[in-house]
Amino acid sequence: MTPEEFLQKPDLHKRELATELHRYLLQTFPELKSELKWNAPSYAVNGQHRITQNFSGKNKFRLIFHCGPKTPEQLSGKAVLEDYPEWIHWPSNDRGILDLSKEADLEKLRKPLESFVRTWLDKTLIP
Repeated sequence: MTPEEFLQKPDLHKRELATELHRYLLQTFPELKSELKWNAPSYAVNGQHRITQNFSGKNKFRLIFHCGPKTPEQLSGKAVLEDYPEWIHWPSNDRGILDLSKEADLEKLRKPLESFVRTWLDKTLIP
């Protein structure tokens, strides 16, 4: 199943927002490739997954910023970003969560999200 097929599932909550966000990420960051990983659309550059949609929990929809299934040694043990937006929750130093469970206006988020995603990719991708 492709991410696009996954996003067309009729029982998927926040389907419209998730689809819009999927298109936005792929159009804004052409280097991102999407695939279905961890039972949701995930976005990678050169096979390094850094962003994943998350639907776990009742009516939950989140965008997870991470360093892949295992944090690379270069990023382990320190905060990946020293300065980050208040609308991202950080449960650990290498994992940020943008909670879009409540009604989210992607139009208002586009510019700040674009800046944040660019910084996240620049800081976490291993050459």
